Amino acid sequence: MAEPTITKFCVIYDGDDHENHEINIGMLGKSLSALGDAITEANAVLNGDAGSIDVRVSADLISGSFGIDIQVIQSAIDAKDVILALGLATGAVTTGSVLAVIDWLKGEEITIIEDEENGMKKIHAGNRFIECQDDIAKLVQDTRVRKSIEQFIYEPLQNPGTSCFATRKSRDSVEDDVFIDKQTAKSYTGLVIHQTEKTIPVEATIKFTAANVNKQSGWRAMIDGEEHVVRMQDEFFLERLSNMQEPHVFGRNFTVTLQVKTIAKLGSEIVKYAVERVHHESGTPS
Repeated sequence: MAEPTITKFCVIYDGDDHENHEINIGMLGKSLSALGDAITEANAVLNGDAGSIDVRVSADLISGSFGIDIQVIQSAIDAKDVILALGLATGAVTTGSVLAVIDWLKGEEITIIEDEENGMKKIHAGNRFIECQDDIAKLVQDTRVRKSIEQFIYEPLQNPGTSCFATRKSRDSVEDDVFIDKQTAKSYTGLVIHQTEKTIPVEATIKFTAANVNKQSGWRAMIDGEEHVVRMQDEFFLERLSNMQEPHVFGRNFTVTLQVKTIAKLGSEIVKYAVERVHHESGTPS
């Protein structure tokens, strides 16, 4: 059986509130839980198994601050190094890591992520871009990873008595691998992705393939030769179906007004359909 990979580092919260090695228990609990969540979720994304990693903590005295020793045990064979990818135990702002990309973003929206010919990803924010490995891009755009990072970096630094977040190789180290103060903390809030939405009305002939006469959801229809999920927003049509005033909906073509919503983000589009009005049956049953 292969030996597990063990990574150790120390998380430090510094400031007036921590001079006597103290920390609010609520802040400590939430921060540790969020740190564990970020590591576990990153392992699930990179290695496909949230359960193959174990995060252990212990608190110790570090002069003028509150330090937490973290031990991360990865048991999967050939597992990708989650801590290296996150940038928690290395110089995060100078190497390719999640924290490095987040620091570069400065809280700006991600407008698009492009594939490069060399296998790298190019992340765009406005007129700027940064290149990173595919694994890093996956974690940067993972909402759960980003929310957890916000909870163990940004949120504690909103406490007036906490001036910085840092990591070191051990509690005996004097050099910080990661250092984030109040001024730079705003970069570490949750994921912001540029998204555009456009809705246009379209007259179309459709054929229903699934229906629920009691509610708007549960409907599907053939639109331009392809089956799509649709929402039924025509309350009058639903009422007629419920009161048995409308012949059976299947096997018939209907002329309808569709509200077609296109949601674009990160270079991809999602199209959603809603039936605003069913006008009449079109053609003959088939």
